[in-house]
Amino acid sequence: MHRIETTLDFPKIIPIDIEGADKEYELQVSDSNGIIAFPSLNKKFKVGAKASNGKHIFNLMPPKNSDQKIILDDDQWGVVDWRGEIRVSQCRIWFPYDPNKQDLEQFSDNISKEIEPWLDRFIKYFEIQSKIILSDDFDTVDWKSGIQFYYTTHSEILPANIPGSLARVAIVNHVREDNLKRAIDLANKGDYPCTEHLLIRDAREQLINNLYRRVILDSATAVEIVLTNQAKTKLVELHNVEGDLLKSILIKYRNLGGRIELVKKLNIDMPINSSELESILAKRRNKAIHSGQQFSRDEALEVFNLAEQLVFYFQEESV
Repeated sequence: MHRIETTLDFPKIIPIDIEGADKEYELQVSDSNGIIAFPSLNKKFKVGAKASNGKHIFNLMPPKNSDQKIILDDDQWGVVDWRGEIRVSQCRIWFPYDPNKQDLEQFSDNISKEIEPWLDRFIKYFEIQSKIILSDDFDTVDWKSGIQFYYTTHSEILPANIPGSLARVAIVNHVREDNLKRAIDLANKGDYPCTEHLLIRDAREQLINNLYRRVILDSATAVEIVLTNQAKTKLVELHNVEGDLLKSILIKYRNLGGRIELVKKLNIDMPINSSELESILAKRRNKAIHSGQQFSRDEALEVFNLAEQLVFYFQEESV
């Protein structure tokens, strides 16, 4: 069978567990079905082993089913460490091609134009699904504090400490293979994540960057959107409220505080007490908007955690 193939560079490093090595997934772009193949493990790799250079990191190898005759600038597939945790920088993609039915140049060009948007969707879904913010180097950023130390025994290397949760430091988070597959499947559908999830993703990044006022504003906006959608659904589907009446109700209960009150009156089940939303989330959001108040990391994190819990409670099916 004929196929077109190339190496795909990820714009950010993809951290996955060892189950993701040499996996192949269906890739859908430009109405064409292809394969995205992840790198394979070095044959010398074993969990806990040292590489030939004496380090605990092995380079990844090309995907097993890729065409090895296609030589590109693809010697940086990524690495796997002694624990079996993988950081991927490149993969291979290929699409079946029928020379009797398809013009090669047009077929290749159509797919080429759609790869960048697909990658953008994949990265967003991956970050939302895994609840991490990816980096363009081999570390993933989290909000742990302190530096990770290790110590050696006669047979292994062990962590000496567990970083706390007060400041910013680079920590590698490796994502389960099923989350990787889920992000690919969602990107294949052609739609971007909903606004609520993108706002939570943005708030997570702002928390890492110590922009705490932005964290509160993005988190509160995500909650307001979710509550608005839940209230509209309840009013339309269960109370047959539509048109001008629906608009007037939403105007009456406008802004975040009003939405919280409306959801409470409609007896919509929530994982968080409405008084907590009012006293913490809505109050800090109002201070951020109307007085430009600055907030501590703990205050921002408390708001973020409430918002993330609420958004995933109502919108988990989209990620």
